[in-house]
Amino acid sequence: MKDLKYILLGIIIAVIISLVIAKTVNLLFGAVIGFLVAGLIVGYLTSSDTENVAINGMILGFVGGFIFVLIGSIMDSFIYISHANAAMFAMFVTGGFMIGIITGIISGIISAIGCVIGSYIKSRN
Repeated sequence: MKDLKYILLGIIIAVIISLVIAKTVNLLFGAVIGFLVAGLIVGYLTSSDTENVAINGMILGFVGGFIFVLIGSIMDSFIYISHANAAMFAMFVTGGFMIGIITGIISGIISAIGCVIGSYIKSRN
């Protein structure tokens, strides 16, 4: 339970870094770098065995990736639809919900790798 605050910190860091890089450079590059950096930070801050650190990374990545896609789809629905009605907004959100699950799984794997690397860096010091 003590790792929960580090997971929440990692989610916030991952979403912010991913959204900034995704909106300025590239969507895929932003998602990978944001969740890898957040995984490194969470892996370094948590002090556990490798299995627990990887599970923390999966939780961080899945929840953060899901939030990342939902925020991105809501932002895009307001930016790209000049006359947003309720049906179009619902379509953006439900499409974002389905893609969010897939992105959550992929970003969970990336964050788990980052957490294991961060834990390894901490154990070397």
